[in-house]
Amino acid sequence: LSNAEGYYTKVGNIVTVALYGLLSQTSDGSSCSIDGLPFDSASSTNVHWPLTQGATTSDLGPLYPVVSQGYNELFWYSTGGSPGSAGIPSYTEIGTNESTIAMAVAGTYRV
Repeated sequence: LSNAEGYYTKVGNIVTVALYGLLSQTSDGSSCSIDGLPFDSASSTNVHWPLTQGATTSDLGPLYPVVSQGYNELFWYSTGGSPGSAGIPSYTEIGTNESTIAMAVAGTYRV
């Protein structure tokens, strides 16, 4: 990830984040995520905190960024499509045909 920027504001138990970065083309097959959000999210049963995706030039089509319960990690969820299937896509699946992928994400989650 290059040209990465991130901002957050915490008021009580609510954190608002805004993140931007460029992902270079890679053959990395691991799940695409960003670790290191400023706080772990609340550990509520069956809750994932959805965020809003900005401009992304992904090969998969719609990607939905979420913060999983109890973690300080943002990951993307895909409803499927070529080359990936439903679930958490790998770095390779997100950007096999682009030399650089711009990712902008903003949203609020509970801690």
